[in-house]
Amino acid sequence: MKIKCRKCRGFLMEYTCIINAHGGSLQDDLQEENACTDNNSQVWFVNYDIAPDWIHSAIDEGNWKMGKLNCSSCNGRIGSFNFVQQQKCSCESFVVPPVWLQKSKVDVGFKPKIAESKRSTQLETLTVINDVNQSETISPEIEANLFNFEITS
Repeated sequence: MKIKCRKCRGFLMEYTCIINAHGGSLQDDLQEENACTDNNSQVWFVNYDIAPDWIHSAIDEGNWKMGKLNCSSCNGRIGSFNFVQQQKCSCESFVVPPVWLQKSKVDVGFKPKIAESKRSTQLETLTVINDVNQSETISPEIEANLFNFEITS
């Protein structure tokens, strides 16, 4: 899964960079019955050890203190980092990771799985209506790419 900027839909990072408030993977939350309530907050915590280069650059520019994370495509603010003030999560057992993204500023993109449906089988029977101008007809190869079909000869 990919994390994208909600404003410009630019790619930010892979979902594997996201961790919970205790620094563990998000899968740990699903397995733990007593998951910390901070894991359902308004931010996605980022594992800065495996974060993309643009996050490392922003942290370096902030001298590993505090600063804002901006989208590398549109420069919109999407998160922050703070290595100076360490905050504890709501269970007060752990210090939350210092790098985070605002959930309201990013989208988690899933690869859509298109199920076989009546509509998808009907798409194969569609034909292109030729216009009066013959130069605007669509070749079978282009039509196949438009509808993502395979051409069988």
